[in-house]
Amino acid sequence: MRAVLIFLAYIGFTFVAGALLSPWIFQAIQSVTAGSEVKLLKYLHEQDFAKIANRCFMLVAAIGIYPMLKAFNCWNKKELGYDLERKEFIKEIGKGLPFGILSLGLLSFLILYFNLRVIEEGASAGKFIGAFFKAALGALVLSFIEETFFRGIVLNSMSRTLKVAPAIFISSFLFASVHLLRNKTDVELNDVQWFTGFHYLSLTLHNFVDPQMLGSWLTLFACGTFLSFLSLHKGNIAQCIGVHMGWVMMIKGFEGVTDTVTKNHWMIGNYDKVTGYLSFIIIGTLSLIYWAYLAKSPKNLSTKNNS
Repeated sequence: MRAVLIFLAYIGFTFVAGALLSPWIFQAIQSVTAGSEVKLLKYLHEQDFAKIANRCFMLVAAIGIYPMLKAFNCWNKKELGYDLERKEFIKEIGKGLPFGILSLGLLSFLILYFNLRVIEEGASAGKFIGAFFKAALGALVLSFIEETFFRGIVLNSMSRTLKVAPAIFISSFLFASVHLLRNKTDVELNDVQWFTGFHYLSLTLHNFVDPQMLGSWLTLFACGTFLSFLSLHKGNIAQCIGVHMGWVMMIKGFEGVTDTVTKNHWMIGNYDKVTGYLSFIIIGTLSLIYWAYLAKSPKNLSTKNNS
């Protein structure tokens, strides 16, 4: 119960502090960059409130990690999911990468087969490979950050005080929900006041009742569940990073050579026009298969409260 309360306090702090900070940061950027011809300052001036708010929430979340780690006494490599030598850790990342590529490759094939996206004019294998590898560094960094937080900190901390099932559910629920906490509806510049961050946050909640977003949320929840199984099975997050990285690279490569055919279709959602109910069926099925394998022997799950 203590672990749940700590995370609720962390989430509450992130939302409240981020909502209060974002209008001040936005207005400061607008004031400093107004009329500037410097390329970087012009770029910052053109950023809408939604993008600035998202960065503020990320900043506050990062600041809150230290006291959360201290509260969980989660300081060593093992607790964070890095309980491997460097060479072995890199090798395990490489083992996870093909699974991420192949599973999203299957999804990409089915999306094209069902004519949900089409190969764009001028697309080529070279263009796909270019987009695929261009995304590699960003995918690696993103995977390290998200797997360290969601599987290394959240899942491992929860599994020390809760049973496996609720620990996996909470970490996967949080993983899926955080991705949907973004809103593409811009707030008009002259409407930005001290409470605008809370208004923006309320707009993002619409994503959770939008049927065109629900499929993507379910996919992300299934992804979180699969990665949780993998982390607890292996006792570290190395292969999780590889799988996650493969997913991101395939999505970026696929988006680089295809266009959407229809705005609304139940198989793909509005989150990224790739994930949706179809991807949930695929990742959800893989998660069930993995769960069935792990259920044959309880020792397959390396939980912290059993260590």
